[in-house]
Amino acid sequence: MPSWVGTSGAGRSACHGCRFGRTHRPPEAATSYLRISLGCRCHRPAGAKTGKNDPIAISARIFRRIFMDSSSAAWYAQLSKPFFAPPASVFGPVWTALYVIIAISFGFVLLQYLKRRLPFRVLLPFILNLLFNLAYTPIQFGLKNNALASFDILLVLATLVWAMAAIRLRARWVVWVNIPYLLWVLFATVLQLGITWLNRGA
Repeated sequence: MPSWVGTSGAGRSACHGCRFGRTHRPPEAATSYLRISLGCRCHRPAGAKTGKNDPIAISARIFRRIFMDSSSAAWYAQLSKPFFAPPASVFGPVWTALYVIIAISFGFVLLQYLKRRLPFRVLLPFILNLLFNLAYTPIQFGLKNNALASFDILLVLATLVWAMAAIRLRARWVVWVNIPYLLWVLFATVLQLGITWLNRGA
């Protein structure tokens, strides 16, 4: 038996100390690098490289530890999802990249307001968007409330469109740099509404 595998029950392969407490397939059966990067070390054969310094693996681990504790991960995993739902491991790297865009562009708008080069009515949708964005994870994975999460993601989308329209004539580059954010929020909105609908009776 490989060194990364223990036994649990009647000959089942399982890892000792895995926080998820579930049976694992051998690493050869893993379908993606991101799945391995999110898993515990027992997913890997002895001597395999852990890729600790890989930016994708790092962002995935940070996202899991902050937002996806074992109970939240188990709850999300058992939800019915649309056929186009990506694996949970995708969200960490995507949001890491998007938050860099948000920090730069939203920070620029705030700085221009503090320098009195922009009125507060331009800054307001950016503030609201950030608040609704940050509220989504506690609602979805803390409260485990799909309906409220759907309402929140709609507010994220609405305030983002409002923010891009408000800044369009004053700093067009802010609009262009936030297009990936807009596309992801559109996708996330459709995904969340689909999850809410599929689990409406739960």
